[in-house]
Amino acid sequence: MKRTIWPLTLLSSAIIFVSGCNNNDKEQEEIVLPPEYITSVSFTLDQTNGEWLSGFADYPVGNEDEWELTAQENSEFTLSSGDKASGYLLHSYNRSDDTKMYISRKIEGLIPNTHYDVDIALDMATNVNDMCMGIGGAPHSVTVKAGLSKSEPAVTVDEIDHYRLTLDMGNQVQSGLDGQALGHIGLSNLDDCDPGSTQYGIKSFENSDNTFEVTSDDNGELWLTLLTDSGFEGPSSLYFTQVDLTFNQSNKTVAGFTVDLDFSQELHDIESVFFDYPIGREFEWEHEAAPLETVTLEQGGSVTGYLLHSYNRSDDTGMLLHTPIKGLAENSSYSATFKTTIASNVNNQCFGIGGGPHAVSVKTGLSLLKPNVSTSENDDHLRLNIDLGNNTQDGVNGITLGDIGAPDLLDCDPGSNLFAIKEFDSQLIEKELTINTDDKGTVYFSVATDSGFEGPTTMLFTQASVTFNKTTQ
Repeated sequence: MKRTIWPLTLLSSAIIFVSGCNNNDKEQEEIVLPPEYITSVSFTLDQTNGEWLSGFADYPVGNEDEWELTAQENSEFTLSSGDKASGYLLHSYNRSDDTKMYISRKIEGLIPNTHYDVDIALDMATNVNDMCMGIGGAPHSVTVKAGLSKSEPAVTVDEIDHYRLTLDMGNQVQSGLDGQALGHIGLSNLDDCDPGSTQYGIKSFENSDNTFEVTSDDNGELWLTLLTDSGFEGPSSLYFTQVDLTFNQSNKTVAGFTVDLDFSQELHDIESVFFDYPIGREFEWEHEAAPLETVTLEQGGSVTGYLLHSYNRSDDTGMLLHTPIKGLAENSSYSATFKTTIASNVNNQCFGIGGGPHAVSVKTGLSLLKPNVSTSENDDHLRLNIDLGNNTQDGVNGITLGDIGAPDLLDCDPGSNLFAIKEFDSQLIEKELTINTDDKGTVYFSVATDSGFEGPTTMLFTQASVTFNKTTQ
Protein backbone atom coordinates (compact mmCIF):
# COMPACT_ATOMS: atom_id res chain seq x y z
CA MET A 1 0.00 0.00 0.00
CA LYS A 2 1.36 3.42 -0.93
CA ARG A 3 1.24 5.64 2.12
CA THR A 4 1.15 9.42 2.14
CA ILE A 5 2.20 11.34 5.24
CA TRP A 6 -0.26 14.09 6.15
CA PRO A 7 0.19 16.77 8.82
CA LEU A 8 -1.54 15.98 12.08
CA THR A 9 -2.07 19.53 13.26
CA LEU A 10 -5.12 21.56 12.36
CA LEU A 11 -4.52 24.13 9.66
CA SER A 12 -5.98 27.27 11.23
CA SER A 13 -8.34 29.64 9.49
CA ALA A 14 -6.47 32.26 7.50
CA ILE A 15 -7.42 35.86 8.13
CA ILE A 16 -6.57 38.36 5.37
CA PHE A 17 -6.80 42.12 5.79
CA VAL A 18 -7.57 44.09 2.59
CA SER A 19 -7.34 47.87 2.22
CA GLY A 20 -10.15 49.58 0.35
CA CYS A 21 -11.64 53.00 -0.28
CA ASN A 22 -15.08 54.28 0.64
CA ASN A 23 -15.76 58.00 0.27
CA ASN A 24 -11.99 58.49 0.24
CA ASP A 25 -11.77 56.89 3.70
CA LYS A 26 -9.65 53.81 4.01
CA GLU A 27 -11.35 50.93 5.76
CA GLN A 28 -10.01 47.58 6.76
CA GLU A 29 -12.08 44.62 5.53
CA GLU A 30 -11.65 41.19 7.16
CA ILE A 31 -11.99 38.11 4.96
CA VAL A 32 -12.11 34.79 6.79
CA LEU A 33 -11.24 31.74 4.72
CA PRO A 34 -12.77 28.39 5.71
CA PRO A 35 -10.55 26.15 7.84
CA GLU A 36 -8.89 23.07 6.41
CA TYR A 37 -9.03 19.75 8.19
CA ILE A 38 -6.99 16.60 7.99
CA THR A 39 -8.29 13.69 5.90
CA SER A 40 -5.56 11.19 6.79
CA VAL A 41 -2.68 10.59 9.16
CA SER A 42 0.34 8.32 9.09
CA PHE A 43 2.46 7.29 12.07
CA THR A 44 5.79 5.47 11.85
CA LEU A 45 6.62 3.97 15.24
CA ASP A 46 10.33 3.24 14.78
CA GLN A 47 11.27 6.65 16.20
CA THR A 48 8.77 8.13 18.66
CA ASN A 49 9.18 10.59 21.48
CA GLY A 50 6.52 9.95 24.10
CA GLU A 51 3.53 10.70 21.86
CA TRP A 52 2.04 7.28 22.57
CA LEU A 53 0.65 6.12 25.91
CA SER A 54 0.79 2.42 26.82
CA GLY A 55 -1.27 0.20 29.08
CA PHE A 56 -2.37 -3.33 30.00
CA ALA A 57 -5.71 -4.82 31.07
CA ASP A 58 -7.45 -8.09 31.95
CA TYR A 59 -4.94 -9.22 34.57
CA PRO A 60 -5.07 -9.40 38.40
CA VAL A 61 -4.15 -6.32 40.43
CA GLY A 62 -0.63 -6.65 41.82
CA ASN A 63 0.50 -9.26 39.29
CA GLU A 64 2.44 -6.91 37.03
CA ASP A 65 5.75 -8.68 37.66
CA GLU A 66 4.32 -12.16 37.17
CA TRP A 67 2.70 -11.02 33.92
CA GLU A 68 6.06 -9.49 32.85
CA LEU A 69 4.32 -6.35 31.61
CA THR A 70 6.68 -4.35 29.41
CA ALA A 71 6.15 -1.37 27.09
CA GLN A 72 9.09 0.28 25.36
CA GLU A 73 9.19 2.72 22.46
CA ASN A 74 11.96 2.68 19.82
CA SER A 75 12.80 -0.92 20.68
CA GLU A 76 15.01 -2.86 18.25
CA PHE A 77 14.22 -6.32 16.83
CA THR A 78 15.72 -8.61 14.19
CA LEU A 79 13.88 -9.57 11.01
CA SER A 80 14.14 -13.12 9.65
CA SER A 81 16.27 -11.64 6.84
CA GLY A 82 18.85 -10.58 9.45
CA ASP A 83 18.08 -6.88 9.08
CA LYS A 84 17.47 -4.74 12.14
CA ALA A 85 14.31 -2.69 12.66
CA SER A 86 12.52 -0.99 15.53
CA GLY A 87 9.01 -0.28 16.77
CA TYR A 88 6.89 0.06 19.89
CA LEU A 89 7.41 -3.11 21.97
CA LEU A 90 4.59 -4.59 24.03
CA HIS A 91 5.31 -7.75 26.03
CA SER A 92 3.32 -9.78 28.54
CA TYR A 93 3.13 -13.33 29.80
CA ASN A 94 -0.55 -14.23 29.77
CA ARG A 95 -1.02 -16.58 32.74
CA SER A 96 -4.79 -16.69 32.38
CA ASP A 97 -6.69 -16.83 29.11
CA ASP A 98 -7.22 -13.14 28.48
CA THR A 99 -4.70 -10.26 28.54
CA LYS A 100 -4.79 -6.97 26.63
CA MET A 101 -1.81 -4.77 25.67
CA TYR A 102 -2.33 -1.39 24.02
CA ILE A 103 -0.85 1.93 22.95
CA SER A 104 -2.85 5.07 22.29
CA ARG A 105 -2.47 8.69 21.17
CA LYS A 106 -4.68 11.68 20.44
CA ILE A 107 -5.55 12.75 16.89
CA GLU A 108 -6.43 16.40 16.24
CA GLY A 109 -7.61 18.34 13.19
CA LEU A 110 -10.85 16.56 12.30
CA ILE A 111 -14.11 18.37 11.60
CA PRO A 112 -15.89 18.70 14.96
CA ASN A 113 -18.95 16.50 15.62
CA THR A 114 -18.62 14.72 12.29
CA HIS A 115 -19.24 11.05 11.55
CA TYR A 116 -16.46 9.27 9.66
CA ASP A 117 -15.84 5.95 7.96
CA VAL A 118 -12.18 5.26 8.69
CA ASP A 119 -9.81 3.09 6.66
CA ILE A 120 -7.13 1.56 8.86
CA ALA A 121 -3.82 0.03 7.72
CA LEU A 122 -1.53 -1.38 10.39
CA ASP A 123 1.88 -3.09 10.38
CA MET A 124 3.18 -5.22 13.23
CA ALA A 125 6.32 -7.29 13.83
CA THR A 126 5.47 -10.81 14.99
CA ASN A 127 7.58 -13.89 15.71
CA VAL A 128 5.20 -16.89 15.34
CA ASN A 129 3.98 -18.95 12.41
CA ASP A 130 0.24 -18.99 11.72
CA MET A 131 -0.05 -22.80 12.06
CA CYS A 132 1.46 -23.05 15.55
CA MET A 133 -0.21 -24.84 18.45
CA GLY A 134 0.82 -25.05 22.10
CA ILE A 135 -0.26 -26.36 25.48
CA GLY A 136 -1.74 -23.01 26.40
CA GLY A 137 -3.39 -22.56 23.04
CA ALA A 138 -2.19 -21.23 19.72
CA PRO A 139 0.14 -18.19 19.84
CA HIS A 140 -1.80 -16.80 16.87
CA SER A 141 -4.91 -16.73 19.09
CA VAL A 142 -3.62 -13.28 19.96
CA THR A 143 -5.98 -10.92 18.13
CA VAL A 144 -4.81 -7.56 16.75
CA LYS A 145 -7.28 -4.67 17.05
CA ALA A 146 -7.48 -0.97 16.24
CA GLY A 147 -10.09 1.65 16.99
CA LEU A 148 -10.99 5.26 17.66
CA SER A 149 -12.91 6.80 20.54
CA LYS A 150 -13.81 10.18 22.01
CA SER A 151 -12.46 9.19 25.39
CA GLU A 152 -8.88 8.40 26.33
CA PRO A 153 -8.40 4.72 27.21
CA ALA A 154 -7.82 3.92 30.87
CA VAL A 155 -8.14 0.94 33.19
CA THR A 156 -10.41 0.39 36.18
CA VAL A 157 -10.58 -2.39 38.79
CA ASP A 158 -13.61 -4.69 38.67
CA GLU A 159 -15.35 -6.72 41.36
CA ILE A 160 -12.92 -9.65 41.04
CA ASP A 161 -9.87 -7.38 41.43
CA HIS A 162 -8.81 -7.38 37.78
CA TYR A 163 -7.85 -4.41 35.64
CA ARG A 164 -10.37 -3.75 32.84
CA LEU A 165 -10.14 -1.37 29.91
CA THR A 166 -12.65 1.49 29.90
CA LEU A 167 -13.10 1.18 26.12
CA ASP A 168 -15.23 -1.47 24.41
CA MET A 169 -12.64 -3.11 22.17
CA GLY A 170 -14.49 -6.44 22.16
CA ASN A 171 -13.40 -9.68 23.79
CA GLN A 172 -10.61 -11.69 22.13
CA VAL A 173 -11.61 -12.39 18.50
CA GLN A 174 -14.72 -10.18 18.70
CA SER A 175 -14.87 -6.50 17.79
CA GLY A 176 -16.37 -3.84 20.05
CA LEU A 177 -17.92 -0.40 19.72
CA ASP A 178 -14.53 1.31 20.16
CA GLY A 179 -12.36 -1.09 18.17
CA GLN A 180 -12.39 -3.80 15.56
CA ALA A 181 -10.56 -7.09 15.21
CA LEU A 182 -8.18 -7.04 12.24
CA GLY A 183 -6.71 -10.54 12.48
CA HIS A 184 -4.23 -12.60 14.49
CA ILE A 185 -0.45 -12.41 14.90
CA GLY A 186 0.41 -15.64 13.04
CA LEU A 187 2.57 -15.07 9.94
CA SER A 188 2.86 -17.81 7.32
CA ASN A 189 6.39 -17.00 6.10
CA LEU A 190 7.93 -17.52 9.55
CA ASP A 191 9.38 -20.91 10.42
CA ASP A 192 9.32 -20.66 14.20
CA CYS A 193 6.50 -21.54 16.59
CA ASP A 194 8.40 -20.38 19.67
CA PRO A 195 6.71 -17.22 21.08
CA GLY A 196 10.12 -16.38 22.53
CA SER A 197 11.81 -16.42 19.12
CA THR A 198 14.10 -13.49 18.26
CA GLN A 199 13.32 -13.73 14.53
CA TYR A 200 10.49 -11.46 13.37
CA GLY A 201 8.46 -10.74 10.26
CA ILE A 202 6.20 -7.83 9.39
CA LYS A 203 2.49 -8.60 9.13
CA SER A 204 0.10 -6.08 7.60
CA PHE A 205 -3.55 -5.63 8.54
CA GLU A 206 -6.27 -3.50 6.95
CA ASN A 207 -10.03 -3.03 7.14
CA SER A 208 -10.98 -1.99 3.60
CA ASP A 209 -13.91 -4.42 3.59
CA ASN A 210 -15.24 -3.11 6.92
CA THR A 211 -14.38 0.53 7.59
CA PHE A 212 -14.54 1.70 11.20
CA GLU A 213 -17.28 4.18 12.13
CA VAL A 214 -16.69 6.97 14.63
CA THR A 215 -17.87 10.51 15.40
CA SER A 216 -15.34 13.22 16.30
CA ASP A 217 -15.83 15.27 19.47
CA ASP A 218 -16.59 18.98 19.87
CA ASN A 219 -12.93 19.84 19.25
CA GLY A 220 -12.46 17.59 16.22
CA GLU A 221 -10.38 15.14 18.25
CA LEU A 222 -10.28 11.39 18.74
CA TRP A 223 -8.09 8.84 20.54
CA LEU A 224 -6.46 6.13 18.41
CA THR A 225 -5.88 2.82 20.18
CA LEU A 226 -3.82 -0.13 18.88
CA LEU A 227 -4.28 -3.30 20.90
CA THR A 228 -3.59 -7.01 21.16
CA ASP A 229 -6.06 -9.32 22.91
CA SER A 230 -4.50 -12.61 23.98
CA GLY A 231 -6.20 -15.96 24.31
CA PHE A 232 -2.81 -17.69 24.48
CA GLU A 233 -1.51 -18.72 27.92
CA GLY A 234 2.12 -17.83 27.31
CA PRO A 235 4.47 -14.97 26.41
CA SER A 236 3.86 -12.47 23.60
CA SER A 237 6.48 -9.96 22.42
CA LEU A 238 5.14 -7.80 19.60
CA TYR A 239 6.11 -4.52 17.93
CA PHE A 240 3.75 -1.97 16.40
CA THR A 241 5.67 -0.37 13.51
CA GLN A 242 3.26 1.63 11.33
CA VAL A 243 -0.36 2.78 11.23
CA ASP A 244 -2.19 4.80 8.56
CA LEU A 245 -5.72 6.19 8.82
CA THR A 246 -7.93 7.72 6.12
CA PHE A 247 -10.98 9.66 7.31
CA ASN A 248 -13.96 9.62 4.93
CA GLN A 249 -16.96 11.75 5.89
CA SER A 250 -19.98 9.47 6.29
CA ASN A 251 -23.26 10.03 4.47
CA LYS A 252 -25.04 9.68 7.80
CA THR A 253 -26.44 12.89 9.28
CA VAL A 254 -27.72 13.46 12.81
CA ALA A 255 -31.08 14.51 11.33
CA GLY A 256 -31.64 10.92 10.22
CA PHE A 257 -30.55 8.18 7.85
CA THR A 258 -31.35 4.64 6.70
CA VAL A 259 -29.29 1.52 7.38
CA ASP A 260 -29.80 -1.39 4.98
CA LEU A 261 -28.67 -4.92 5.75
CA ASP A 262 -28.32 -7.42 2.90
CA PHE A 263 -27.89 -10.85 4.47
CA SER A 264 -26.88 -12.37 1.12
CA GLN A 265 -23.57 -10.52 1.54
CA GLU A 266 -20.90 -11.00 4.18
CA LEU A 267 -21.83 -8.68 7.04
CA HIS A 268 -19.59 -7.77 9.94
CA ASP A 269 -20.69 -7.14 13.52
CA ILE A 270 -23.80 -9.34 13.23
CA GLU A 271 -24.37 -11.54 16.27
CA SER A 272 -27.04 -14.11 17.07
CA VAL A 273 -28.85 -14.70 20.37
CA PHE A 274 -31.27 -17.48 21.38
CA PHE A 275 -33.57 -16.82 24.33
CA ASP A 276 -36.53 -18.11 26.37
CA TYR A 277 -35.26 -21.67 26.69
CA PRO A 278 -34.13 -23.78 29.70
CA ILE A 279 -30.55 -23.35 30.86
CA GLY A 280 -28.23 -26.07 29.55
CA ARG A 281 -30.63 -27.45 26.96
CA GLU A 282 -29.22 -25.77 23.84
CA PHE A 283 -28.58 -29.13 22.17
CA GLU A 284 -32.16 -30.28 22.73
CA TRP A 285 -33.45 -26.99 21.34
CA GLU A 286 -31.28 -27.55 18.22
CA HIS A 287 -29.95 -23.98 18.07
CA GLU A 288 -28.34 -23.11 14.74
CA ALA A 289 -27.22 -19.74 13.38
CA ALA A 290 -25.64 -19.82 9.92
CA PRO A 291 -24.80 -16.80 7.77
CA LEU A 292 -24.75 -16.98 3.98
CA GLU A 293 -27.03 -20.03 3.76
CA THR A 294 -28.92 -20.65 0.51
CA VAL A 295 -32.42 -22.20 0.33
CA THR A 296 -34.61 -23.27 -2.58
CA LEU A 297 -37.74 -21.28 -3.41
CA GLU A 298 -40.92 -23.20 -4.20
CA GLN A 299 -41.67 -20.88 -7.13
CA GLY A 300 -38.20 -21.51 -8.57
CA GLY A 301 -34.72 -20.21 -7.92
CA SER A 302 -33.01 -19.74 -4.62
CA VAL A 303 -32.17 -17.06 -2.06
CA THR A 304 -29.26 -16.52 0.33
CA GLY A 305 -29.48 -15.07 3.82
CA TYR A 306 -28.86 -15.61 7.52
CA LEU A 307 -30.49 -18.88 8.65
CA LEU A 308 -31.82 -19.32 12.17
CA HIS A 309 -33.19 -22.63 13.46
CA SER A 310 -34.49 -23.90 16.77
CA TYR A 311 -36.86 -26.59 18.04
CA ASN A 312 -39.30 -25.04 20.51
CA ARG A 313 -40.05 -27.72 23.09
CA SER A 314 -42.04 -25.37 25.30
CA ASP A 315 -44.40 -22.62 24.20
CA ASP A 316 -41.99 -19.70 23.97
CA THR A 317 -38.60 -19.55 22.22
CA GLY A 318 -36.86 -16.68 20.46
CA MET A 319 -34.08 -16.24 17.90
CA LEU A 320 -32.43 -12.87 17.23
CA LEU A 321 -29.80 -11.11 15.12
CA HIS A 322 -28.39 -7.73 16.12
CA THR A 323 -25.84 -5.15 15.00
CA PRO A 324 -24.72 -1.78 16.43
CA ILE A 325 -25.78 1.43 14.67
CA LYS A 326 -23.50 4.46 15.04
CA GLY A 327 -23.90 8.06 13.83
CA LEU A 328 -26.98 9.22 15.76
CA ALA A 329 -26.88 12.41 17.79
CA GLU A 330 -26.15 12.02 21.48
CA ASN A 331 -28.98 12.39 24.02
CA SER A 332 -31.62 12.85 21.32
CA SER A 333 -34.94 11.30 20.40
CA TYR A 334 -35.58 9.47 17.13
CA SER A 335 -38.56 7.80 15.52
CA ALA A 336 -37.76 4.69 13.52
CA THR A 337 -39.52 2.62 10.87
CA PHE A 338 -38.49 -0.81 9.65
CA LYS A 339 -38.55 -3.16 6.66
CA THR A 340 -37.70 -6.86 6.86
CA THR A 341 -37.71 -9.68 4.32
CA ILE A 342 -37.58 -13.37 5.20
CA ALA A 343 -37.75 -16.75 3.49
CA SER A 344 -40.23 -19.07 5.23
CA ASN A 345 -41.08 -22.73 4.69
CA VAL A 346 -44.65 -22.89 6.11
CA ASN A 347 -48.03 -21.78 4.79
CA ASN A 348 -49.96 -19.16 6.78
CA GLN A 349 -53.00 -21.41 7.22
CA CYS A 350 -51.17 -24.36 8.75
CA PHE A 351 -52.08 -25.83 12.13
CA GLY A 352 -50.62 -28.73 14.09
CA ILE A 353 -50.61 -30.48 17.46
CA GLY A 354 -48.11 -27.99 18.83
CA GLY A 355 -49.96 -24.99 17.42
CA GLY A 356 -49.68 -23.18 14.12
CA PRO A 357 -46.18 -22.80 12.65
CA HIS A 358 -47.30 -19.30 11.70
CA ALA A 359 -47.61 -18.60 15.44
CA VAL A 360 -43.98 -17.60 15.12
CA SER A 361 -43.90 -13.80 15.17
CA VAL A 362 -41.37 -11.70 13.27
CA LYS A 363 -40.10 -8.76 15.32
CA THR A 364 -37.69 -5.87 14.98
CA GLY A 365 -36.43 -3.30 17.42
CA LEU A 366 -33.87 -0.90 18.86
CA SER A 367 -32.15 -0.80 22.22
CA LEU A 368 -29.37 0.98 24.06
CA LEU A 369 -28.34 -2.31 25.63
CA LYS A 370 -26.57 -4.92 23.56
CA PRO A 371 -29.04 -7.84 23.27
CA ASN A 372 -27.99 -10.76 25.41
CA VAL A 373 -29.44 -13.39 27.73
CA SER A 374 -29.39 -13.47 31.51
CA THR A 375 -30.80 -15.48 34.38
CA SER A 376 -32.85 -14.46 37.38
CA GLU A 377 -33.74 -16.02 40.70
CA ASN A 378 -36.41 -18.75 40.59
CA ASP A 379 -36.24 -18.95 36.79
CA ASP A 380 -34.31 -21.74 35.07
CA HIS A 381 -34.64 -20.11 31.64
CA LEU A 382 -32.36 -17.74 29.76
CA ARG A 383 -34.25 -14.49 29.16
CA LEU A 384 -33.54 -11.60 26.80
CA ASN A 385 -32.27 -8.43 28.47
CA ILE A 386 -34.35 -6.14 26.22
CA ASP A 387 -38.13 -5.95 25.83
CA LEU A 388 -39.22 -6.95 22.32
CA GLY A 389 -42.65 -7.95 23.61
CA ASN A 390 -43.92 -11.48 24.20
CA ASN A 391 -45.08 -13.52 21.21
CA THR A 392 -47.44 -11.26 19.18
CA GLN A 393 -47.23 -8.31 21.59
CA ASP A 394 -45.09 -5.21 21.07
CA GLY A 395 -42.51 -4.21 23.66
CA VAL A 396 -40.61 -1.14 24.81
CA ASN A 397 -37.71 -2.09 22.52
CA GLY A 398 -39.54 -3.77 19.67
CA ILE A 399 -42.60 -4.16 17.48
CA THR A 400 -44.24 -7.20 15.89
CA LEU A 401 -44.35 -7.06 12.09
CA GLY A 402 -46.39 -10.22 11.49
CA ASP A 403 -45.88 -13.99 11.40
CA ILE A 404 -43.73 -16.30 9.29
CA GLY A 405 -46.64 -17.92 7.42
CA ALA A 406 -46.25 -17.44 3.65
CA PRO A 407 -49.49 -17.63 1.60
CA ASP A 408 -47.59 -18.65 -1.57
CA LEU A 409 -46.47 -21.95 -0.04
CA LEU A 410 -48.38 -25.20 -0.36
CA ASP A 411 -46.56 -27.07 2.41
CA CYS A 412 -47.43 -27.14 6.12
CA ASP A 413 -44.36 -29.14 7.12
CA PRO A 414 -42.04 -26.93 9.24
CA GLY A 415 -39.21 -29.21 8.10
CA SER A 416 -39.83 -28.52 4.40
CA ASN A 417 -36.88 -27.69 2.15
CA LEU A 418 -38.96 -25.35 -0.03
CA PHE A 419 -39.29 -21.68 0.93
CA ALA A 420 -41.11 -18.52 -0.11
CA ILE A 421 -40.30 -14.84 0.31
CA LYS A 422 -42.35 -12.73 2.71
CA GLU A 423 -41.91 -8.98 3.17
CA PHE A 424 -42.76 -6.74 6.13
CA ASP A 425 -43.04 -2.94 6.35
CA SER A 426 -43.81 -1.25 9.66
CA GLN A 427 -45.28 1.79 7.88
CA LEU A 428 -47.90 -0.36 6.16
CA ILE A 429 -49.16 -1.52 9.55
CA GLU A 430 -48.77 2.01 10.94
CA LYS A 431 -46.14 1.15 13.53
CA GLU A 432 -42.97 2.99 14.49
CA LEU A 433 -40.61 2.91 17.45
CA THR A 434 -39.21 5.84 19.42
CA ILE A 435 -35.80 5.64 21.04
CA ASN A 436 -33.79 8.13 23.08
CA THR A 437 -30.04 7.92 22.58
CA ASP A 438 -27.53 8.24 25.42
CA ASP A 439 -24.22 10.11 25.51
CA LYS A 440 -22.68 7.61 23.06
CA GLY A 441 -25.24 8.00 20.27
CA THR A 442 -25.11 4.26 19.54
CA VAL A 443 -28.08 1.87 19.45
CA TYR A 444 -28.50 -1.82 18.62
CA PHE A 445 -30.77 -2.85 15.73
CA SER A 446 -32.42 -6.27 16.10
CA VAL A 447 -34.50 -8.60 13.95
CA ALA A 448 -36.00 -11.62 15.64
CA THR A 449 -38.58 -14.37 15.79
CA ASP A 450 -40.67 -15.24 18.85
CA SER A 451 -42.18 -18.71 18.70
CA GLY A 452 -45.47 -19.86 20.19
CA PHE A 453 -45.29 -23.06 18.12
CA GLU A 454 -44.07 -26.23 19.86
CA GLY A 455 -41.97 -27.60 17.04
CA PRO A 456 -39.08 -26.77 14.71
CA THR A 457 -38.68 -23.36 13.07
CA THR A 458 -36.24 -22.77 10.21
CA MET A 459 -36.26 -19.25 8.88
CA LEU A 460 -33.97 -17.12 6.70
CA PHE A 461 -33.52 -13.37 7.12
CA THR A 462 -32.65 -11.95 3.68
CA GLN A 463 -33.02 -8.16 4.06
CA ALA A 464 -33.59 -5.68 6.89
CA SER A 465 -33.56 -1.89 7.17
CA VAL A 466 -34.22 0.82 9.72
CA THR A 467 -34.88 4.51 8.98
CA PHE A 468 -34.22 7.11 11.68
CA ASN A 469 -35.80 10.57 11.89
CA LYS A 470 -34.74 12.93 14.64
CA THR A 471 -37.67 14.30 16.63
CA THR A 472 -35.78 16.65 19.02
CA GLN A 473 -33.50 19.59 18.33
